[in-house]
Parts: sequence; structure tokens; C-alpha cells
Amino acid sequence: MPECLCYIFHNMANEVYGILSNIALPVNGDTYQTAAPDDESFLRNVITPIYNVLRREARSNKGGKASHSKWRNYDDLNEYFWSGKCFKLGWPMNLEADFFLHSDGLPFANQRNNQVTVRKRKLKVNFVEARTFWHLYRSFDRMWMFFTMAFQAMLIVAWNSGSLRGFFDKDIFRKVLTIFITAAFLNFLQGTRLFLAS
Repeated sequence: MPECLCYIFHNMANEVYGILSNIALPVNGDTYQTAAPDDESFLRNVITPIYNVLRREARSNKGGKASHSKWRNYDDLNEYFWSGKCFKLGWPMNLEADFFLHSDGLPFANQRNNQVTVRKRKLKVNFVEARTFWHLYRSFDRMWMFFTMAFQAMLIVAWNSGSLRGFFDKDIFRKVLTIFITAAFLNFLQGTRLFLAS
């Protein structure tokens, strides 16, 4: 998750700058302290909690059979770091933050003091994708429209002149401009489909 990596990087860079400069923390005025070297600290305190969230959510999809609205996928977890909500995680990360709440409602193991607490279910709060028969078209609608109009323009040029030079003939060029009528019709069909779907 690139946004998550940026969040970690900026917090670590700020921490290193604070240690090197020996400046006060913005929250409580204390200075940064260098801890005793611990080779597994970053793995235990940063990587493992994020990995546990990803693993739990990946298992919640039940091999792709669970409803898309019942579990948080890669995009949902990544979107968390797009907003100011990510600053509630703090640094070092607060394992009580809502990012670490799981969508399946199962107990969450607190790695620091080995307690198991039951957490409130964390639902998806952003866009929930509804998978329909139109999903393939909807995902690529601009591409299909471009292909349709390009095919129409190439067919008109080939039918009327047989060479690309014919495109610059004013009568053929007027005929090629009918692709905008085709574009309007395709947009009308798309709007109709969206209206009927809602």
C-alpha cells in the first residue's frame, strides 16, 4: 500500500530528524529518546500489526465468495491513508485506532500485552462496489466508446477513398465527423443504463 508506506516513511523521517536535532515533540514537549537497539522492534511494532490487518481481511473474503461489502479489500485499506483519519494512528502506532478494527468482528490479539479483546465490527465506509453484468462495460466504457468511434472513422475513410489521404477530402471529412453523433448516442445509452440501474 503506497500511501501506508508514505505514512511510515514520513513518521520515521520525522523521528530521525528529532533524534538528530534533539528537538521537542510537538504533542507533549518531551524530546525524542533513542532506545536501546532492538533488531525486531520495527517488525514487531509496525509491520506485524499492518500485516495482521491485511491477513485477517484477506481471509474474510472466503476465497472470493463473500459479498464485496462484507470485507475491506486493498483499495479500502489504502484509502484510509488518503485522508486525515490516518493521523489517528499516531507514531508509534496506536493499536486501538480504527484502522486495526477488523471487519469480521473476530477477537483482535494485542501483541504488546498478550490480551485478547473483542473489537467492534469495522464496516466499509466508502464506495461499495456492486458487481453486475454491466461491470465489464462500466470499467472500460471510455475505451469501448473510443474503439467504436475509431472503427467508424476508419470504415468511412476506407469505404470512400481506400487511402489515408482521403481523410483530408472535405466530403469524407464531413462524413467522419458523424463520429460525434455516435459519441452522443453512446453517452445517451450509458446515461439510460445508469438511470435504470439506480
